[in-house]
Amino acid sequence: MKILAFFLPLAAMSFAALGMAAYTELQMEPQPLPLEVTPSTKPNEAIAQSQLSETTTTPSDTLSWSAVLGETSAPEGWQVTPCENPTLLCVYENGEILGTVILFSQPGAGSEFEPMLVESQGEPIAALRAWTESQYNSTERDRTLNDSTISFVAETPEEVTVGSLPGLHYGYTITHANGVLIDQVLGYVATDGTTLYAIVTGVVSRSPAGSFSSDEAAQQFAPHLAEIVAGLKL
Repeated sequence: MKILAFFLPLAAMSFAALGMAAYTELQMEPQPLPLEVTPSTKPNEAIAQSQLSETTTTPSDTLSWSAVLGETSAPEGWQVTPCENPTLLCVYENGEILGTVILFSQPGAGSEFEPMLVESQGEPIAALRAWTESQYNSTERDRTLNDSTISFVAETPEEVTVGSLPGLHYGYTITHANGVLIDQVLGYVATDGTTLYAIVTGVVSRSPAGSFSSDEAAQQFAPHLAEIVAGLKL
């Protein structure tokens, strides 16, 4: 099972069980649909529920946002603070939740990332590029499995720093043939040579945890997330 797949697909999200593995399982569901909103389940209501600690089982060794968060940045009138769920960062506008950003960490040993580190001879960016390409390939394959008309467009990964670590900024967009958005993911991945770190958000179908209620809100927050990621205590 792949570790990540959104890069989340872009985010409206919920995660269960063990870190990256659970995240990936949700991201790789075939036949993705646009986020369904009924009168009783609006996007921001689902996101608000997902940020509560009781909605997600968190491994005891998982990094929390409160442990790594440095200076925050947000559009005027917005607020950024760790959620009750320690793996989620909550983003509010005038007290109303707009979205969350998910944080994952996974030891490289025994994971699909380990052979990438070995093959890259310890070069972190090369290993991260291999990991990102693998995620792109598996996401496109799984998302188009039952509908070849679905469009998957990946961004070229860009070198960044994640705190003090070398990393990549990546992302992708998945749409129906008629142009209707399914997922739009923006993410960051980094490594210290032993652990893989991933920070993901966007607009992700069927998943309120690690997602925003709208593409517009996610895009408005994106440059501020870049500043937050650069200042992480990693």
